[in-house]
Amino acid sequence: MEKFYFVNSAKFPKQTIENLNSEYLFSFNFLELLKQGFSYVFGADEVRFSLPTYQFGTMLFGEFDYRYFVQKEPNIIILMRSIIILSTIYIIGLLSYIAFIYRENIVQKFLFGVFLINLLLIVKFIVDYPSVCNSDFRYFVGSFTLIGYIFAKGLTELFFNRYIRYFIMGTIGLVAIFEVCFILYIMG
Repeated sequence: MEKFYFVNSAKFPKQTIENLNSEYLFSFNFLELLKQGFSYVFGADEVRFSLPTYQFGTMLFGEFDYRYFVQKEPNIIILMRSIIILSTIYIIGLLSYIAFIYRENIVQKFLFGVFLINLLLIVKFIVDYPSVCNSDFRYFVGSFTLIGYIFAKGLTELFFNRYIRYFIMGTIGLVAIFEVCFILYIMG
């Protein structure tokens, strides 16, 4: 009798997460992601076998191999790395939101609870089906609007100085411009 798989990705070779431990769940290998330039399902182990690293990379570029485009135009890796560096603003927004949640109203705390439940369900899914592909950021699709709100709300908590506000807004603007340039390059 053939084994039933809820998702086909669990059958693909080299995608099985062998060490599903605290290092996998909590390590963030930013420098390795920056070196590779993207999260690829068969890419560098330090990127794909770290849930936060892989989530962050797939949030920006999906889980695709961009080596063809990098070989075709080597300067695109500079654009990709710039997007990764500038996108740390989203991590700052999330951390700021978490830091200041204690003083928010019950609705804000409820929304954060929904985000945490979504995250816990993703972790449960990965535990049940330990495959790299199952740790892609796309599993947050039900919470994209909420995640965007959390990032934005967290960043507005840091607007205590107009120069910091200008820096944050400029960084977000650059991320948007660079992402459009990246997509235009890939499409054309």
